[in-house]
Amino acid sequence: MNLNLNLDLYDKMLVNAINIGYEFLTFNNDIFFNNKNKFNNKILLRHDVDVSPKAACAMAKVEHKNKIKSTYFFMLRSPLYNVFSRSSSSYIKKIMELGHDLGLHYDAGFYSEKDYDKHVYNEILFNKDVFEKEFNTNINAISFHQPSQRILKSLFKFPKGLINTYSKEVNDNYIYYSDTNQNIKWLEKSDNDLTHSLSSKYPKNMQILVHPIWWFYKGENAQKTWTNSLQDIFHDSQKQLVKYERAFGKQRSVKVNIEE
Repeated sequence: MNLNLNLDLYDKMLVNAINIGYEFLTFNNDIFFNNKNKFNNKILLRHDVDVSPKAACAMAKVEHKNKIKSTYFFMLRSPLYNVFSRSSSSYIKKIMELGHDLGLHYDAGFYSEKDYDKHVYNEILFNKDVFEKEFNTNINAISFHQPSQRILKSLFKFPKGLINTYSKEVNDNYIYYSDTNQNIKWLEKSDNDLTHSLSSKYPKNMQILVHPIWWFYKGENAQKTWTNSLQDIFHDSQKQLVKYERAFGKQRSVKVNIEE
């Protein structure tokens, strides 16, 4: 389904949710409650940055305009961006300046499930420490990249003091929806009106996972959007090399051919 996702539509969706009475939370808030302190109409908003810090920063500006704070989860081992590079670092710092929180987006797929207890626990703590020192912030939550069933069922040792976005405790308090592969899970099947899609859930508590890639890059489907994002990332990498490196001769342009 082509919903023509874009940041203007995202803006309208957020504004409508606010107007009907939703309050947006980050993973820095007291997001858990008990029967004595139960509340409704809360949206726990998060972003897994799989592809582009630039796209994430553009989305962060839209939220800031509407006085919304969310949590942006970045990867230390991304194949598409380097959080320590000049461009990525500047985007991440801008997101923080806009009042948003950082979280850790961790890919446990580097290891087999039988080795989780041996490696993943320490790696999570290492990644957390690196992010906190590099960006002078606190990491309170972790979002697993393409989580396995063992992760989803919390069947391994998890560091204390960190919130697992897929934990039972979170899911017991917030209904989980995502926009994975441009499939908007919080959109009713019979209703393609994205502007009112969040408000139609009122007053239920929700955890909404929004990937900036689908709303920033244009494409009639997920595959085309993915292709466009890769081309843009390569273009931006060239610009950074030309600007800061002097070892590659005169300025020139290299194009990427996409083979279907």
